Amino acid sequence: MAEFDYPAEDLLNPQGKNSLGSLGGFYQRSLYKDKIYPKTFPPPLETWHDKFLYGRVDPFQNTIVPSSINLIPIPSSAGTNVYALNVVVSAFEKFVLHMQKAAFARVVNITGNSALLDVKATRAFESAGNKYASYTQNLFNNFIRTIRGKERFQIQDFPSFVKVYSRYLLNVARITPLTRTNYYISSNTSLFSTGISIAIANEDASKDSNKYKDFVADPNFDFFRQCAKHFGFLINKNAPWILTADLFTTAFATTALGNYSTPDPLDPTRGVPLNKENFFSTFYDPTYLTDLDDLIRILVNSYEQFLIKEPFYDKEVGAVDERCSIGAKPRKPLGVTAAQIINGGLGSAQLPDKLLIDLYIDLRQVEVQSPLSGVRLGKLKREVYKSYSSARVTTPRGRRMVAAGYVNATYTQYIYSKGAVVMQRLNRSLDISASDGTIPVGVPVISPDIY
Repeated sequence: MAEFDYPAEDLLNPQGKNSLGSLGGFYQRSLYKDKIYPKTFPPPLETWHDKFLYGRVDPFQNTIVPSSINLIPIPSSAGTNVYALNVVVSAFEKFVLHMQKAAFARVVNITGNSALLDVKATRAFESAGNKYASYTQNLFNNFIRTIRGKERFQIQDFPSFVKVYSRYLLNVARITPLTRTNYYISSNTSLFSTGISIAIANEDASKDSNKYKDFVADPNFDFFRQCAKHFGFLINKNAPWILTADLFTTAFATTALGNYSTPDPLDPTRGVPLNKENFFSTFYDPTYLTDLDDLIRILVNSYEQFLIKEPFYDKEVGAVDERCSIGAKPRKPLGVTAAQIINGGLGSAQLPDKLLIDLYIDLRQVEVQSPLSGVRLGKLKREVYKSYSSARVTTPRGRRMVAAGYVNATYTQYIYSKGAVVMQRLNRSLDISASDGTIPVGVPVISPDIY
């Protein structure tokens, strides 16, 4: 880089870490990124700026999550419960065997880092669903902590709770993604949620000195990354102990996909080879299919918790404050569970699908910094509800999926917009009552050409 003249001692002892100041951090990170990591083939996976959404969206920009049926244990692992996509495990095991043979034949330096020779998976698939459940619980915890007295008194039953809580959720969504679809492509999750990444060591990615000393400077690192590429994997530049499937390359197709096929939709008795067109539909599920289910659970479960913590409201609203309440009356229970509403349509009078769909659209709108005009937004709501009402499926859940698909098709085109990228990379506190709601600028835009 023209900005810096890197001293030799810095090149041999990089000190990049998260605790550095802005200028020092930029210098050290650029030192590792531009000078220390090898520039020779094969190129690494660059997740700092360019490939942030790799494995998290399909070629149609739908947010995706691995189907649980396709996740299997990794035999060559350092512990239990280390899983990845079956096709990725197949390629990884071949790579492990190759590196073991290389060490046995002494074609590598056996005094190097053992993690590069006796390859073991230490970390792989991690469900983002668990983090999302914790995240939505924290939303409610913050709500109950910061709700004002007037709003608290306004909540007398489930419909009035939905009215107040929806305002809160929309306020949150302006700061950090709330729907599963946008949460899964934010910095709240990682490559490990994709099922295609496997770590062979447990290192601190924030410390460049460890990356350099234990991996980049290792005498076997070039051999390791060349072989990884041959077996269909990319080395993560920011964490060179992480292997990620190099999807749709000849190497990955040869080592991973050769023994797999998907049923032919026209003739289920014959298989169709896996390729870029059918890979994601075979191994992943789009998240938008459950977004409205999630929203129902969030609203219903939050109200149930609210009833436990705040079972009464004041009859004379505004007459006294919450510390000296009189005329207390019990809030009305909902009477149905979230599962009943999702599967049977029970409770629809208190949570109409039209209200639910409109809220979902509003959330998706603000999560990407409101790209649609007010007129276009109103038109979208009418179009979506029309598709919901005219859907050929008979179940309420099926019709909601149709509506969610319509909404998702509208907003997938905005996931690379400046506002959306800011949201994807931003970790903000949920204490929005103390936030000015501003969003920082200058976040680099990632490339849409992720596959």
